[in-house]
Amino acid sequence: MMRAAARSVAKLCIFMMQDILCLGSEARMNTPSNRLGNWSWRYKVGAIKPEMAEELAELMELTDRDEVEEKVEAGKQTTAQSDSFASLRNDKQ
Repeated sequence: MMRAAARSVAKLCIFMMQDILCLGSEARMNTPSNRLGNWSWRYKVGAIKPEMAEELAELMELTDRDEVEEKVEAGKQTTAQSDSFASLRNDKQ
């Protein structure tokens, strides 16, 4: 599922920590129609390993999400990544 999301044409790709850690349904954030116990999951200290970062970096490289596009706009150097985040913030206002 993570590989499919990373291959999409979307500007942003967000992975759930539970997916990165390869956890099952015991680590759900939300159970529809259950009014108690939602949004309380937290990952445990030490759960994130250096190998996970290496695997994510490899996935980002394979799906061309590892590069930051630079562009010059009105004499100011910006990056496509920072522009994407700025547009998200502006959409919420």
